[in-house]
Amino acid sequence: MGFLGGISWAILLTKICKLYPNYNVNRLLERFFFFYHQWPWLEFPVIIEENPNSEESYINDMMKIIIPVNPFINSTHNVSTSTLFIIETRLKWGYNTMIKIFNRDAPCKELFKKYDFFSAYNDYIEINIHGKDDDEYIQWRGLIESKLRQLTLTLEEFEHSNRLIVHPFPIPSGKSSMPSHPHC
Repeated sequence: MGFLGGISWAILLTKICKLYPNYNVNRLLERFFFFYHQWPWLEFPVIIEENPNSEESYINDMMKIIIPVNPFINSTHNVSTSTLFIIETRLKWGYNTMIKIFNRDAPCKELFKKYDFFSAYNDYIEINIHGKDDDEYIQWRGLIESKLRQLTLTLEEFEHSNRLIVHPFPIPSGKSSMPSHPHC
C-alpha cells in the first residue's frame, strides 16, 4: 500500500545497529529516529552492503532502501509521494517523542501509543466489499486491494495535489449491514 514492509524496517534497523554497535536499546531507538527523520530519501538510498554492480534501477523511486543481497533491489519501490510524506512525518514525531522521553517529559509508552487514524483526517473514501460466499469475497477483496495503490497514485496526480495527502488505510473494519455475508 506504499508503506514499509518488514524487510525495509529490518534494513533500517540493521544500518543503525552497524553504525552504533555499542549503544543500548534506548539509545539505538533514539538514533533510529534521529538518523531517519532527516534522511534525504529522494537523494540517497539506505544501503548496508555495497553492490559492486549497481545499476541503480531504483534511481526514480521516492524512497530507496536497498536489499543487501543479490539482486540488490529497492524494497520500497511502492512508496508514493503521499506515503513518503506520512512516513517522514511519523519519523519526525518519533524523534520528537524520544526527546520528550529522554527529558522525562513523556513516559516511554508514549512512543508506542496507537495512532488514531480517524482523528487525524477530516475526509475519507470508504470502500466496502461484500461477497455471497468466502470465495467471491476473497476474489473481490484481492481485486480491490490491488487497485488501491493505483487509486492513491491517481488521486495524487490531481491539480493542486501538493495539498492532497492520500493515506491508504486498508484495514478491514468488520462492520457490515449484511452480517451473514463475508465482508470488510
